[in-house]
Amino acid sequence: MGKRLEGKVAVVTGSTSGIGRASAELFAEQGARVVINGRRRELGQAVVDGIAAAGGTASYFYADVSKSADVVALIEHAVETYGRIDVLMNNAYSGRNAGVLDLTEAEWDASYAVMLKAPILACKAALPHMIEQGGGAIVNTSSVHGILAARGNAPYNTFKAALINLTRQMAIDYGRYGVRVNALCPG
Repeated sequence: MGKRLEGKVAVVTGSTSGIGRASAELFAEQGARVVINGRRRELGQAVVDGIAAAGGTASYFYADVSKSADVVALIEHAVETYGRIDVLMNNAYSGRNAGVLDLTEAEWDASYAVMLKAPILACKAALPHMIEQGGGAIVNTSSVHGILAARGNAPYNTFKAALINLTRQMAIDYGRYGVRVNALCPG
């Protein structure tokens, strides 16, 4: 049986640990060339080294996914290094869980920047490439808390719920170009 992602290129934000790392490793195991992204370069290089040791291909690219220029550079790195982008997995997370009364405006804005704005920026950068090549897949990591709220998690619950609806909207808008858009809701 062949590898399902042979010849494909995947970019995974927040892929230096947890769900992002496991997804990046699985993509590589299935034949994809993977771009690893996260805030800690040493962790990113460890993921790249692990994928290479298992016979896969990966590179690390530092980008602050809350900043448009960094996200554009991340996507361009994938295209320039591997010639295309087939999978974009928006998985980065940052923020403090608290109720509305306990959050500062800066904390709310920082959570928004990584959990909702960053996926929008990444999709905006990746979609033209996917459309031009005839398709691709976008996977947004949401959460069961995007469907069912939990106490003391105002930013997380809010932005994960918004990400689910953004996913629906993008699926409607870009499905006709062969771009599949799905949300994962672990929990």
